[in-house]
Amino acid sequence: MSLPTLKNPTFNIELPSINKRVKFRPYTVGEEKNILMALQSKDNQEILDKTVEVCQVCVEDDIDIKDLAVFDLEKLLVAIRCKSVGEEVKTGIVCKHCNTTTEATINLENIKRKNPEDPQYKIMINDEYGLQLRFPSLKTMGKGITPENEIVDIIKSSIQSVFDSESVFPFDDETEEEKNKFIESLGVDVVKKINDEFLNRIPRNYIDVNFKCPNCGESVSLEVDNVLDFFI
Repeated sequence: MSLPTLKNPTFNIELPSINKRVKFRPYTVGEEKNILMALQSKDNQEILDKTVEVCQVCVEDDIDIKDLAVFDLEKLLVAIRCKSVGEEVKTGIVCKHCNTTTEATINLENIKRKNPEDPQYKIMINDEYGLQLRFPSLKTMGKGITPENEIVDIIKSSIQSVFDSESVFPFDDETEEEKNKFIESLGVDVVKKINDEFLNRIPRNYIDVNFKCPNCGESVSLEVDNVLDFFI
């Protein structure tokens, strides 16, 4: 007599960037083991890759989560983490009054989203050419953002196409060398416009943290972003 096949509960989450409710399940003990093994490597890229790989299996809709805007991917991964191993996580928070690090408990289900002004998806470079922009995703970010090339990498992951009055040039069709060369040829005023009218308006996730510092007795309130760090 064979053992029964266990059915996992499923949950739904709204992902605004694709305007869709996505069904997912918690990850299993075996799948969590893969994440824990990656954690032992202390390699951030390996940890992220394995986390995304496991969570892709947990998603029951036909989507590639690497295509999701980063803020929606983060929201999805945190939701899967909450339903799999719990919503509370302990982390060190630095008191802004005395600079002492205090352990605080954060509830990941309290994740919120800050939506600045509506992004401008079309930015004109000059009278002839313009850029069609998109929210960065893991797929468009490739190997990630490097500190020494941060601006180039972020803009590169955000360009969908270059256009003029007659043609559209898909950015993904170009080589990395050609992409870098193109971005480095942009004027400073154009880069500032991309930052002000698009990048700085991308939604971001955060969690409000409030606690009383045991060292100085002062109340501390702050917004914690980089929410994905708590997942891995």
